[in-house]
Amino acid sequence: MKRTTAALATALLAVAPQGCGPDSAGFAWVLTAAAAVQAQSAAAQEEEGLILRRVWTGTEPDFWASSPSPDGRYLTEIHWLTGNLAVLDLLSGELRDVTKGGSWTDSLAWAETSVFSPDGSQIAYSWFSSAKTGYEIWVINTDGTDPHVLLPKHESYYYFLIADWSSDGRQLLVQALGPEGIELVLVSTTDGSIRVLKSLGSEYTALAAFSADGRYVAYTHPSREGSKDSDILAISVADGRELKVLSGPSDDRLMGFTPDGTSILFYSDREVTQGIWRLPIGPDLAGGEPELLRGDVWRLQPLGFSRDAYFYGVPIEQPQVYTGAVDLAAGRLIRQPTPVQDVSEGMSMAGEWSPDGKYLAYVTSDPMVQNQRLVIRPVTGDDAREIPVELRSVRLLRWGPDSNSMMIVALDLQLRNMLFRIDLATGRLEGLACFGFGLTGSSNCSVATIEADIGALEFSPDAGTMYFARMDPNNMSEARILARDMNSGVERQIAAIAGLSSLSLSPDGRTLAIVDASFTGVSRLLTVPTSGGELRELYRLDSAPNFEFRSGLPWTPDGRHILFITDDGAAWKISSSGGEPQRLFELPGAYDTRFLRLHPDGSRIAYYSGDTKGEIWMIQNIPGTGATNGSR
Repeated sequence: MKRTTAALATALLAVAPQGCGPDSAGFAWVLTAAAAVQAQSAAAQEEEGLILRRVWTGTEPDFWASSPSPDGRYLTEIHWLTGNLAVLDLLSGELRDVTKGGSWTDSLAWAETSVFSPDGSQIAYSWFSSAKTGYEIWVINTDGTDPHVLLPKHESYYYFLIADWSSDGRQLLVQALGPEGIELVLVSTTDGSIRVLKSLGSEYTALAAFSADGRYVAYTHPSREGSKDSDILAISVADGRELKVLSGPSDDRLMGFTPDGTSILFYSDREVTQGIWRLPIGPDLAGGEPELLRGDVWRLQPLGFSRDAYFYGVPIEQPQVYTGAVDLAAGRLIRQPTPVQDVSEGMSMAGEWSPDGKYLAYVTSDPMVQNQRLVIRPVTGDDAREIPVELRSVRLLRWGPDSNSMMIVALDLQLRNMLFRIDLATGRLEGLACFGFGLTGSSNCSVATIEADIGALEFSPDAGTMYFARMDPNNMSEARILARDMNSGVERQIAAIAGLSSLSLSPDGRTLAIVDASFTGVSRLLTVPTSGGELRELYRLDSAPNFEFRSGLPWTPDGRHILFITDDGAAWKISSSGGEPQRLFELPGAYDTRFLRLHPDGSRIAYYSGDTKGEIWMIQNIPGTGATNGSR
């Protein structure tokens, strides 16, 4: 994971002791922050009113997976270079691995959501392992000692999102995904036993948290089905009784209970602007009058309370689908590509033009929740239509021949890689096939299973044939390009290559363009008839640095040229009969540019690009917080 420590423009650094850092002597490293944190808190209390301070900025933040330590010094994180659970030191900017999972070449395993124990001595975290083909819940000491399984892979659940740890240390609050959807459950930290509190249906809640006394669990829930407004609800841990804590014609999202238990902090647009609010509460969550603490706070993603402050993330950049106007004959941009949406709307991906050229489809996700939406945007600029899809990690979109349906490759709610057809009029998803791998495998699929490399798929104009690659399990240096009849399931081989990284179909459906990427670093741009026959090499790259074919090989409408993007963010075209490629133009937002798509009339492009960047902010002087209040 890349971290930018030089950009820590934060008041925390002013109180950081020289040479501070985690100590290897167990819990002692947590206590090294005490003097600095106390000085920071004392300084905050001398100022009046709410204080917001940026404490970190950098790339690849995992806001949905992080939580602060009780002393406010650290945040749990995922170290994506290794997959390990890590902690981010907000004073020094250091990222330290807690688990010792090795590299990706050692094992396919990684940490995800995590929370500190109330005393800061342990971390509970969800852990995926390909060896177990599923998720487990583990607990580890903050110094990396004594990692142990609390909840092994469970027959009733595919995925665990850890939300909170009770103040008495006895229970974890977890969102658990199973066959019937998502359930809010309590997991005993003593024996790993599970108690179901509430079924949430198909949507994760943005945040769920224990009350300070552990008697209630509060969570955010849509005001009604399909609504973008949310209410704050609560459940009695003792008897399951449900309460509506906060509702109305506004989007109210839980941030958490103040450590002294007298208030709920929430994020809302109830005064037009997005802002941070406080709701005074009584012992049984009877609410008083909400109080606006700070307005004009945008794109807030909650992380949680320390003992005397609140932490939240702000995305400042996320990968997006870009669109722009082009003149391919002249090799220039007519209109600079721009993102299809603002960063506040989340991340967009998998842009695809409709066959009639009237719409652009893409998938987007709200930064506050994990569920995704299919967006159908008219090229005329009229209002877009959003269709909720009960899927995760959409990888590919392809329009049906009549522009009334789409093919989608994605992880379903059971974490299986599947091919779906969606009816755009009704939003109904139909499972067509499982792919022979996924986080939970395909053993429980009720439809056909296909062994395929889903990194590159293509469909015939009538959607009756799927073209794909399959690696030979006995010879990983060879991939077969296959055509599968979607009705009969009959497959036929078109060609054999070293390894497929991109695949596209000519406008007349007769020729495939293929990027053959071998383990030796050689990439070849090839064409082959869909009926089978001789492979034709158009261009070859012999391990050239910063120059490789990127995903997406759109053909020009006349079928005479093929477009591709290289690592330097440049768009190129090459004759489909061979020859030297022509550099066209450089694309903005060209970090890891992928999935180039061309409008049916050749006048527009769409592609996916961008980095993930964010900031972490701390709120101090919140009523109900303080190191001396005696609670978490």
